[in-house]
Amino acid sequence: ICVADTGAGIHEESLSRVFDPFYTTKEQGTGLGLASAYGIVKNHGGAISVENSSRGGAVFSVLLPASSLPVEYDSPKPVAAEARGSGRVLLVDDEEIVATVIMEMLSSLGYDVVVANDAQACHECVTKWADDISLIVLDMIMPGSRVRDVVDTIRQHSPKVPILLSSGYTIGDTAIELLDGMCQGFIQKPYGISELSQKIAQLLD
Repeated sequence: ICVADTGAGIHEESLSRVFDPFYTTKEQGTGLGLASAYGIVKNHGGAISVENSSRGGAVFSVLLPASSLPVEYDSPKPVAAEARGSGRVLLVDDEEIVATVIMEMLSSLGYDVVVANDAQACHECVTKWADDISLIVLDMIMPGSRVRDVVDTIRQHSPKVPILLSSGYTIGDTAIELLDGMCQGFIQKPYGISELSQKIAQLLD
């Protein structure tokens, strides 16, 4: 599989590092997300590479092993019903597009949503609405902040509000440590409205 664009290409310094975890060319950033792509391809016995095209732009190539095994089709799994609710949910996520999608899902489920795009905004929200927040959906990676510090700040103002950790990575040591008393749940991105609604319903119940 080859994916190409018609841009200016990738700077030589970055070309060899685009698959490094958390590598970014921005002053404040959490990475390009290509480390996840690299890991997925490698786990399937494949390879992924990138090079600048002589015609301009960059070309990503994904090689996956072919299989001679017959394709097996599973029966469609029943989709869980969406669990509606009420109350104020604080959504903490630095990616504007992601935050907008999640906010719309939460709103459609009946929740009043407040969005914080960084640790400082999160602190201001929990200070202002300490007694009115029913749940916090907290992205684990934010530029310039450690998730442990954000959780500590939340707990100073709202010691009992449920915290649902969210990450594009699988659950790791940090999440496991926070789930031992500090936070109450974990959901891996990307997720759909049904999974999100069920997770929230479990925590609020």
